[in-house]
Amino acid sequence: LIISGNHIFDNETDGIYLDNVEYSVINNNQMRENGEATTDTYAGIHLNDTCLRNVIDGNAIHCDHEKYGILEDDDSNHNIFSNNSVNGADTTDIVVVGANSLDDNNIT
Repeated sequence: LIISGNHIFDNETDGIYLDNVEYSVINNNQMRENGEATTDTYAGIHLNDTCLRNVIDGNAIHCDHEKYGILEDDDSNHNIFSNNSVNGADTTDIVVVGANSLDDNNIT
């Protein structure tokens, strides 16, 4: 799965939602104003329930309503989060839970 070079905005829930996805690339997307259904609930990019070995790189995420800019959740692990620009999340810009995931060179 490759999601690249998109303008993702005005969604009711998460901007990009991955569930049990492996070896995907999410890069060079422009994101804003997602999570409009319920303020302080959703994420710009959400990796849920055992997402493994994905690359999240070079995305620009401006949060207006989201709880998180990027959220790695549940048993997700071995993911790479790099060179993303994330700002304005209600709780925190980037959440990484995987013991072997890499959070590198992101701007928050």
